[in-house]
Amino acid sequence: MAVEAQAGKNVAPRRVLFGFNAFIQVILGAAVLGGVVYASQQFRTQWDLTRSGVNSLSPRSRNLLKSLDQEIRITALYTVLSEYQELAKRRRDTMRDLLALYDSAGGARVNAYLIDPMKQQNEVRTLIERLREKEAYRTESEPHRKVVDEAMPLLTRLQELAGEEFQALDGLQTSDPSLLEERNFLGVRSFFQQLSERTGNLITELKSDLDGEVPRYGQLAGRLKRDLDDVTENLTQIGDWMVRYARDGALSVTARRLFTEADQRYGPLLSSAETVAREAGALQPVKLEQIYNQLGGWSNGVPPVLVETDKEAFVVPFDEVWPLRPERERAAVGPDGDPRAFAGEAALSSAVLNLTQAEKSAVVFTRFGGPTLTEIDPMMAQMAQMQGRQPPPPPYQQLARSIRKQNFLVEEWNVETDKQPPTIDGATKTIYLVFPPVPPPAPNPRQPAPTPPMSPADARIVTDAIGESGMALFLVGCQQRPDARGGYIYSEYLRTDWGIDVRFEELVLEFVLNPEIDRFLPVGPFLQTAQTSFTNHPVGKVLQGEAGVYFAACPVLPADEAERPDDVSVTPVAEIPPNENIWTVDDLMALNVELQQSQGVRPTGDVRRPPFSIALAAEKDESRLIVVGSDAFAADEITQQTRARFSPSGLVVFDLYPANIEIVVNSLYWLNGDANRIAVGPRASAVPRLTELKNDRTLQFTQIFLVGIWPAVALLLGAGVWLVRRR
Repeated sequence: MAVEAQAGKNVAPRRVLFGFNAFIQVILGAAVLGGVVYASQQFRTQWDLTRSGVNSLSPRSRNLLKSLDQEIRITALYTVLSEYQELAKRRRDTMRDLLALYDSAGGARVNAYLIDPMKQQNEVRTLIERLREKEAYRTESEPHRKVVDEAMPLLTRLQELAGEEFQALDGLQTSDPSLLEERNFLGVRSFFQQLSERTGNLITELKSDLDGEVPRYGQLAGRLKRDLDDVTENLTQIGDWMVRYARDGALSVTARRLFTEADQRYGPLLSSAETVAREAGALQPVKLEQIYNQLGGWSNGVPPVLVETDKEAFVVPFDEVWPLRPERERAAVGPDGDPRAFAGEAALSSAVLNLTQAEKSAVVFTRFGGPTLTEIDPMMAQMAQMQGRQPPPPPYQQLARSIRKQNFLVEEWNVETDKQPPTIDGATKTIYLVFPPVPPPAPNPRQPAPTPPMSPADARIVTDAIGESGMALFLVGCQQRPDARGGYIYSEYLRTDWGIDVRFEELVLEFVLNPEIDRFLPVGPFLQTAQTSFTNHPVGKVLQGEAGVYFAACPVLPADEAERPDDVSVTPVAEIPPNENIWTVDDLMALNVELQQSQGVRPTGDVRRPPFSIALAAEKDESRLIVVGSDAFAADEITQQTRARFSPSGLVVFDLYPANIEIVVNSLYWLNGDANRIAVGPRASAVPRLTELKNDRTLQFTQIFLVGIWPAVALLLGAGVWLVRRR
């Protein structure tokens, strides 16, 4: 009995202790949940758990944001004018998600906002006021304002003169009725009447434009230049005509005096007008006004994105964020899909890079002969227009655009016509992107002076320029075509100066075995990166596992030690590992003959089998060089290939060979000494959103449920359990 009594005395304290323990755990759980919610809002940390990383920025963009040494502000002006604009809603939500990624990845250095100009007009006014106060725009319109201020009294005098001249000429209709038969007189009288009205309207418009959010001093100065040039030309011609007519025509004394004294009346005004027009013509456009005009694109269905630093800003136009898909992609996505692809990350990261990186390097596309590589030739465009067709696009136009987005300046150099390397304004360094010279056409008996091929002297011009800059990327490719007589002009230079042996006469082919006849059939000149491997060299390491393709590739090997310079180090960038189905062919004609005769081929003992490299990097002193054994792999017809496939979230259009452009871009970064910029870049095609992210009541309810309702329910349940156990 004593033991039972003692046990009864200990039950109550234990129950109180258990209940107090449950209460403390509930409070601690609520505190932890509240802290998690608070931290998620303050630190904006996100995790992308998808296999492809589609819900995060590319490594190149993340590296860029991590390296920022100044604050960046990104503002997108997106609005949905009607609830039925489903496409506008999807684009707005897609941009909102991208801005959230920049906001999260950029940390304290990046702040991203999406503004609805229809509903958040105060925010738009604050944005404009912030732009006006930036260092780059605060005083840039002062010279324009000075010209406009000088022009206002001039315009007033011009309006008065036009009115007086019209009244005087109108009065001559009574004293000199013969003037009514003079066509020039009627035209002059009409001119002054219209000039008086037009000048009055111009003064009113000038005053109105100066009262806006951003006074249009730059646009007004440009308009003054055009109008004053027109007035000066017409008044000069009218004055000359009046003086001649007063000398030759039969006029009254009043009319003759009016005509004779025209130069005296017009002279001072013409002098002032010429001075103001000359001053206005020497002015540069006002950048702030251009930005302001671009920001107004949201009202026309082309919403812009503004990227700012403390000193200046840059507007990313709608067409760069949402480029129009090629026709084949538009057909793939169907009538209900978006005819535009989303390239927001590439466009925004390019804008951030341009604003934060002051020094720029130039990339010179170097060729000898042949058509232009990066831009449509004006003569070809004119000929195509005369024939009613579109000119063919340049083969590396998209590659050049991708390079420009990485803050490089792009120039083209045709050594056949210009024996001096181009000078690029604003470039601190120059990288030469060297393509194989175009072989001369076959001899034509009707052409007495055929086009000569590239000479060693021409090649020396290029190599001397490379020696001065210290940076070059050679795209070679197999030179087995019948028109490629003479081999590869730069092979001796690469071997003796850089220790790189380009086997331009050997074509790398993949074969497949036909077991029935125990012979191999060539698959084609395309070599997928699945059959190759990137090494741990900085250019290729980040691309391991990325899909790409080489076309008409040739081996690029380290030269024999006897020929290799002592001060040069050569490192593979991409190579082909051992593979029984890949070897090189140095005689395509013999291969074709064997295929026709035996329905297949067998490798001979002297063929080159992997492993061997197809891209090498070389360094000596402070100079760098890369050679890739394929030139066409970077052509737009290969790099821009896409494929559509269905996914749980809908139809997805993706790049088929994303590694191809990345090889070139990363090579340029390595050559330029920007190893920290080497990474995988953003993709133009984006995976569609799974669901629309609700950001208002749903999010608020979730937060209240986690922080308030759920802990309260747990507390009540715990109290109930405690009461039951107490009984």
